[in-house]
Amino acid sequence: NEAGYELLVNMPMENVSRNYGEEEYRLSSSMSIEKMWEKLDNAFIENPFAIGMINHQGSNYLKSFRLMKSFSSELNQLNKFLIIHNVFTADYDTEYLHTPFGISDIILDYENDLQAITDKVIMLSQIAKKNGFAIGIGYVKPKTLEVLQKQIPFLEDEGFHFDFVSSVLKYP
Repeated sequence: NEAGYELLVNMPMENVSRNYGEEEYRLSSSMSIEKMWEKLDNAFIENPFAIGMINHQGSNYLKSFRLMKSFSSELNQLNKFLIIHNVFTADYDTEYLHTPFGISDIILDYENDLQAITDKVIMLSQIAKKNGFAIGIGYVKPKTLEVLQKQIPFLEDEGFHFDFVSSVLKYP
């Protein structure tokens, strides 16, 4: 966007177990493809600067070949990409995705604790060193910002480079 950031829509998706909040936005396996398209379109209308989407929950929705094929095709039509949380990829076949995508390596701040977030940043740097890059997900939380402000300069001194997630996407 104009401020130089990449904005992603955090899209609620149906879980295998309990679903939490955002009922009006959540994608579910029982909805029609047309309803899913409508919710996707509305998400980007409400967030006009968003260039991609990340799943919020979604263990059930992400496992549906039919839904994800249509979902990713619609994202591609909108010229958007998808980031999938790594916790959902063990049984996940990315071959049927029809849009650029990335798979996150770590969610930094499930625990809203300075030491836990710092430990996750260190783990993320180890993954990046091993694989050449890593995708970390952090939410808008004061403790996450505090840790990143302390750790990024140190990691840059160690030779790490920070870039937007769009620079490491996989293309179908």
